[in-house]
Amino acid sequence: MSLAAALARLPLFPLPGVTIFPGQIVPLHVFEPRYRQMTRDALATHRALALACVLPGAVDAQGHPPIPRIVGAGTIVEHEALPDGRFHLLLRGEARVELVELPFTPPYRVARARIAVDPGPPVPDHELAALSAVARAIARIVKKRAPEIDLALPAAAPPDRLADLLAARMVPDAEARQALIEQPSAAQRTATLLGMLSAQLQHLQGVEGGVAN
Repeated sequence: MSLAAALARLPLFPLPGVTIFPGQIVPLHVFEPRYRQMTRDALATHRALALACVLPGAVDAQGHPPIPRIVGAGTIVEHEALPDGRFHLLLRGEARVELVELPFTPPYRVARARIAVDPGPPVPDHELAALSAVARAIARIVKKRAPEIDLALPAAAPPDRLADLLAARMVPDAEARQALIEQPSAAQRTATLLGMLSAQLQHLQGVEGGVAN
């Protein structure tokens, strides 16, 4: 089955600080009863769900926190059902989706979803090269200071996915990741991420220089 089969009633999994980009693999531990049911329903049908970063703000009449209008959605590629009813899942990001949440029917939230289409233009080659160079420089510094951390660039990433895959690996701040996923085009996400990582590299180089001195 596929994400397309789930778009009319896409299950929502709100989690604080969590996003999923196309191509990213996210491990999930499902323990709440409502999300156990959501997982069973997804596994029996389309295997799809959306990960929605919880936003600050007042909860609604059902006690649900606000979530973004644009989030990442994916499909369950591996699962382990535990004896007590919990699940371990691997969710693979498939697309950015725009949500219209449907009236709540217990036990979990669902939305009508539309896959967000990239309006273009294509990502400029010089920005892809610059983004790759900055990411490699960051990875070298991090590897030197913490050899157990692997920030290797994704192999053979297509131009419209490179920024998404690097954001998943190299942007720790949840608000920054959500801001990236909401930008409509790969070119915009690439330019924004290049600015973020360039600032991060400058900071790391400054720290390194300070330590060396």
